[in-house]
Amino acid sequence: MPCSCTTGADPGDEITVPSSQHGAAEWHGSQAGAPQAGAPQGGAIIGGGTEDQIQDMYEYARLAGIGFQIWDDVLGLIADEKVLGKPVGSDIRNGKRTLIAVHALESLGAKGQKKHAAVLKAFGDEKATDPQVKKVIALFQEQGSIQHGKEVALDYARRAKEKLACLPEGREKQLLSEVVDFSVGRES
Repeated sequence: MPCSCTTGADPGDEITVPSSQHGAAEWHGSQAGAPQAGAPQGGAIIGGGTEDQIQDMYEYARLAGIGFQIWDDVLGLIADEKVLGKPVGSDIRNGKRTLIAVHALESLGAKGQKKHAAVLKAFGDEKATDPQVKKVIALFQEQGSIQHGKEVALDYARRAKEKLACLPEGREKQLLSEVVDFSVGRES
């Protein structure tokens, strides 16, 4: 069931996602976005920023962190293992309920999950073979879930960069924008 939620400080920062995908995205926020959000916020405080700038810098980092984590989950399924530096599909073996996994399971529905039970058996099986994991990745791909993950990550990145409007033009603002571009869009 879809829900509408505000993920940012502005009313325009509203995104509608199914509630379980919302839970996955918010979990990413608590794991990746919120802990690092203090650094830019602290910089705004130390730099004498306004209350709005302080809040916008916190939100910039939170949104960028969520986008980074979702992009990392995408890479965990499609990147070259040698470039990635960790085994592709480890989230599948660990049964990690990423936004991508949740989207795929919701897209399949109960009927589809039953039909693909043999493939999905590898989800959460630490001893799943590489071919079994590749079948799960292929199923996620067929459901459009990997593309969905990319789109959601890029949307978080876009919204993070919008928060930089609170800063004057300059090299610092450009660098903060480039950090987001690198974090969400990298290949490893």
